[in-house]
Amino acid sequence: MKFSKSILVLAVAVLGFVACNKDDVAAKNGLEGTWEGKWGFDFDVPTNYEKWVIEGDGDMVVYDEDGDIIAEGSCEASGVNFEATYTPIGKDYSYTFSGLYSDVGKEIIGTWGETPSIADGGTFEMFKQ
Repeated sequence: MKFSKSILVLAVAVLGFVACNKDDVAAKNGLEGTWEGKWGFDFDVPTNYEKWVIEGDGDMVVYDEDGDIIAEGSCEASGVNFEATYTPIGKDYSYTFSGLYSDVGKEIIGTWGETPSIADGGTFEMFKQ
């Protein structure tokens, strides 16, 4: 009986540790905060403004140039690889952004597309504020 309780306590502690680590993923890798940049269609130079506010758990809110919320989603980075997926407010489709993340340069540069594609839309560049 004591052994079973010990195993249960250990399992709960391990799950709690893993959950806490997930909650702080964006904070630990430098993604947390405000990002501003532009996106463009196909291979055009990105000219359309967008702002991302990323929370410590990777959740993100997307704003347009007027400060209106236009989408919600989540993101993550693994090393230099970044990926975010968000759904425009009131829509039933989503977009995925995939690119290279530099915590030194505080930038993310890559391609975007309508999910599940990561490149059929165009290119983007975001810079941490």
